[in-house]
Amino acid sequence: MNGKATVRARPRDRRAQILRTAAALFHEHGYHGVGVDGIAAAVGISGPALYKHFRGKHDLLWHVIDSGLAAYEAASPAGLGELLDAMVALALERRELGVLWQRESRNLNAPERAEFRARLRRGCEHTARLLAEERPELGEDEARLLSWAITAVVSSPSYHRASFEGYPALLRGMLAAVARSTAPVAAPPVPVPQEAPRERASRREAILAAAIHLFARHGFAAVSNDDIGAATGVTGPTVYKHFASKTEILVTALNRGDDALQLALDRALTGAPAPADALPAVVASYADFAAGHPDLIGVLITEVIHLPAEERHANRRKQHLYVAEWTRLLRAVRPELSQPEALALTHGALTLVNDLVRLPLTRSRPHRAEELTALALEVLRAQA
Repeated sequence: MNGKATVRARPRDRRAQILRTAAALFHEHGYHGVGVDGIAAAVGISGPALYKHFRGKHDLLWHVIDSGLAAYEAASPAGLGELLDAMVALALERRELGVLWQRESRNLNAPERAEFRARLRRGCEHTARLLAEERPELGEDEARLLSWAITAVVSSPSYHRASFEGYPALLRGMLAAVARSTAPVAAPPVPVPQEAPRERASRREAILAAAIHLFARHGFAAVSNDDIGAATGVTGPTVYKHFASKTEILVTALNRGDDALQLALDRALTGAPAPADALPAVVASYADFAAGHPDLIGVLITEVIHLPAEERHANRRKQHLYVAEWTRLLRAVRPELSQPEALALTHGALTLVNDLVRLPLTRSRPHRAEELTALALEVLRAQA
């Protein structure tokens, strides 16, 4: 002991450490569930110390998303096989990216959001070009569809925690299955349905439909009861005549979606005599529902995090039980699969459907539900 105070040196990677911690917290709790002080505490520094590196929470969010985009852009070699290898490595190294890009990018400001979408679009266009080079029989629209399907599947590790030694090879097999898929059907586009909810005889149902649409587009936290009322043609206070709170609207929407999926699942299982018949029927039932209700699918995926703890746990249990039916059927059809392998394949297929139904490019495809069903089944059949 020499009587001198020990001075702790600042780690050279402090900025990167803050970004990694913020990304993990945004992924687990959502942008609105995390504060600067909480991020700083998780890093082991004070709030003021964090401001030496970033201007605030919004600045942190942009840099988290930007860093993921930069890594994605850097992983863009000239060959399709090398690109898929690089995408798998990034997806498993940065498992939070899929959720952050889907859910939290809505919290960016308008210029940042436009830049994010443009850069992601350029990445998918690069993938589509490589697909077209390897498969010249593909039309431009079909190559684009497959490129977005690949991007969806490679983001699926963000939605579950399964981890096993062979996961990189299995995820690579899923991407290969999509890349060689013949599911896309070249056909003239059909008129795109209107995005806004249609008029309803029931005011309560009209409010619920408008809220689902707004929650899917902007996120629960960014939507007010006044916004919902304006979209329905009523004042904000009128909403309270039908729902006690905005949270009650969200709970009702999520329960509506979960119950509808369970009914469709039951109907598919009832009409299938064996697992080999049941699995395609269940996948088709999900693709049909998702194609008809893309906003509700979006809310089911992104907005559960905004529920109070008790309702959140109950809703996630419903979703886990639904996924468990897929994994049960998949393992009955493919008994060589372990539980983690079946779970990874299931999430790959579900994420493909969930992402593609919400993309504008799929809305005018006349055989959308059938294409999504075929693509999802090819993912479920993928080999490492």
